Amino acid sequence: MDGEIAGFVFLKLDVRQTYLSLSTAEKANVISEFFIMRKFRGHGVGRTVACSLFDQFPGQWEVRQTVGNKPAYAFWKQVISKYKQDGAYQEEGSRAERKMEWSCIYVQLAKLALIF
Repeated sequence: MDGEIAGFVFLKLDVRQTYLSLSTAEKANVISEFFIMRKFRGHGVGRTVACSLFDQFPGQWEVRQTVGNKPAYAFWKQVISKYKQDGAYQEEGSRAERKMEWSCIYVQLAKLALIF
């Protein structure tokens, strides 16, 4: 942002079903890591980045966050419900994986036009 790095995202594209937490689709995209630096939070940067990714790679998505990360959970619920006009998505409660508990949001996303 203005020449500064505002954060980073690690994506896994076309992940096979055997490696997915919730999706029953043959393949889905997974956001492995999503980080926005604190000074850029609350300004729409994260939402803009997430929506840009959803536009670039329409299809099945899984978004996971650790159970204790309540701000991340609230962020993703808000972004997905605003992006997906019908607000429909599926959630899975905590799931132990590699000694961490995860919650997962699964959604089918088509490319949509959004008004910010």
